[in-house]
Amino acid sequence: MMGKRHGQALQASPNPNPNPNPDHRHHSGGLRLIKHRHREEYITAMRRTFYPAALPVGAVVLIVVALVLSLTSNPGNIATAAIYNIGVNNPDVPAAWINPINVSNSTLYDNNSSVGAAPANGAVTIGWEQRQEPGYSYNNIIEASNTVLGGPFNLDVLHRTGYKESGNVVVRHDSLGRRHIVWWEQSGNTVCDYYARIEANGVRSILEPVPGTCGPSPSLKGTALAIGPDNTVHALFGRDNSAIYYFQRTDTGWVVQNELVTASNAPTSLTLAVSTQGTVMAAWMGYAPTLYYDIYTGTRTAPGQWLIEDVSYNCCSGCPAESRTYIPTLASDPNGGFRLAWADEQCDPRTNPRTTDLYYREWVPGTGWNNQPLVRVVVDSGEVYNHAIAVDDSGVAHILFDDDTDRAFHDYIIRYVSGSGTTFSPPTLPFNSWAHGAYQKVPSLDYAGGYLHATFNSDRDDPRKEVYYSYNMVGPPPSRCPGERYRDVCPGDTFYTYIMNLTNLGVISGYSDGTFRPDNPLTRGQTTKILKLAANLPDVQPPQPSFADVPTTHPFYSYVEAAYAAGIMTGYACGGPGEPCDPQNRPYFRPDNMVTRGQLSKMTALAFGFNEPVSGQTFSDVPPSNPFYVYIERMARRGIIGGYSDGTFRPNNPVTRGQACKIVDNSRLQPTPTPTPVATSTPTSTSTPIATPTDTPVPTTTPTPQTPTVTPTSLTGQS
Repeated sequence: MMGKRHGQALQASPNPNPNPNPDHRHHSGGLRLIKHRHREEYITAMRRTFYPAALPVGAVVLIVVALVLSLTSNPGNIATAAIYNIGVNNPDVPAAWINPINVSNSTLYDNNSSVGAAPANGAVTIGWEQRQEPGYSYNNIIEASNTVLGGPFNLDVLHRTGYKESGNVVVRHDSLGRRHIVWWEQSGNTVCDYYARIEANGVRSILEPVPGTCGPSPSLKGTALAIGPDNTVHALFGRDNSAIYYFQRTDTGWVVQNELVTASNAPTSLTLAVSTQGTVMAAWMGYAPTLYYDIYTGTRTAPGQWLIEDVSYNCCSGCPAESRTYIPTLASDPNGGFRLAWADEQCDPRTNPRTTDLYYREWVPGTGWNNQPLVRVVVDSGEVYNHAIAVDDSGVAHILFDDDTDRAFHDYIIRYVSGSGTTFSPPTLPFNSWAHGAYQKVPSLDYAGGYLHATFNSDRDDPRKEVYYSYNMVGPPPSRCPGERYRDVCPGDTFYTYIMNLTNLGVISGYSDGTFRPDNPLTRGQTTKILKLAANLPDVQPPQPSFADVPTTHPFYSYVEAAYAAGIMTGYACGGPGEPCDPQNRPYFRPDNMVTRGQLSKMTALAFGFNEPVSGQTFSDVPPSNPFYVYIERMARRGIIGGYSDGTFRPNNPVTRGQACKIVDNSRLQPTPTPTPVATSTPTSTSTPIATPTDTPVPTTTPTPQTPTVTPTSLTGQS
């Protein structure tokens, strides 16, 4: 273990200079480098020459409250992944990242972007602060969303405020393909934090102030955001250098507000992550117990209880316990752990102007930071500063960082490394050829569905800088069971037999990367294909498509028409948002909406002709008044479906691909013969959808031809 503190609480005494480093200034609740607007100013005004030394020792006086040190390793025991010369002659990443796309493409000053991606189809939302320069009269908070991987962006102004009176935009994704956004903004003397949600189809559905965040300036301008495995929204809002507060939101609203994480050690530069097991971890930069400043993490052990640990205390080589850290970033990994990266100043020896390196550490479930070394990933002669981290499905950490090695001071360019443990790849320059010497800085990174998605700022097309986006395909994870049809479905898995039965019958298939993804939810389009093939429904070829959103070229067209003709599924009346009526007033099918457990019970019972009368109640949450009661009871009494250990069926939960295979495979083996379907009349705009009986719209995704269009979910349990 290296430099761990259990339950450590630190309190900073009053400081006439609240900035721990005079090279930096506070902006929007976190440390931000003093940046010139034009690259020419970088080159002419800021070369690598001597500048005044950093903070005097007397400016950082700390009162240590209940400080427990557990330093069991040599302070100099820092793992070095590699020392590379990463000058400008390094090659680009070959055939990997696409050439960056100018997303903002404005004449204004587009600042500090953040990206979130939909796992199923690679659609992204990018958010950023946009300042009116020249003019200096207003700020916009912008979000740009598309609906397919690499598709065109639609820009939306979320809010407009006075100049420099909003910022710190953070975007994250959930397993349903929705993207979530937080930021702060000021009106007069009042500062509020805001939240917005973008649905999987790219349409904004929520924009609201976060309850409990509004107050007099300065207020909660620090922001951080993470989405849990159950799609719960977790957020941090921090008051400048004084306190961090935790908030939590479900689809019903904000259920946790203003839970104190820490009110000590002048926290700033907030980041947040939630593990695949639901553990919540915050990280920030704060005053160290001796000199300068360290990286701290707070792990939520219970409501209102946070374990605070100093995770960088032993860093760095040449000056243990006297490091100067910058801007931590957190990410969860697929094994229930966390990955942490930060920049730390070189002090072997310490120089002016400073040089900083990239550091990394891993948190493991059960043992935490114990025995997980600090890893010096990148060592060079420049300044590593802003960076972003994401972890793929195989546990590889990917890090983008800006670095000014071999360039003018603060004239950054983006570099990239990947790895885990203490082993990382040599740094590369993914956008070097594209940039033509322009700076690139402040990266954001997200991983979803086999792709890395990145944004950053550059002056390549506009000296005031623009927001750019690129993506990169990451190789598939290794197979869990070599030799099997699917790399993620192995003998002994809950749904293995059902999945293989339907695969061998040609009813269902997997993805081009060799996975089946049994925990992903099922869409309406996919359901029509499975039921049409499994129940041997006849082909139907109407003179024109029955639904406005399922043309003859749609990959599920023939299956949708067959299911509709058999009376298994209907549509949604036209005229709603984004669904205009055509001359025939045809309804919409919404093939990419997710299917619930109740819906699939009804669809399957109808497809296989289960029509026996029922009485009584098998599940506590499916009374006779439930619209799916009859179908769920028929399926349960035949032994096709089951519930959860608490006696519920949870009919409104999305059904997973694995669960669907069990339901359909068991249904096709039932003794009742498949009835001959009766074709229905031409649909009208008043057709009744088979949908979740709530007023909440079911999120949609964009289909990808020839491969299932689905979205990851953490749902488990028996069907």
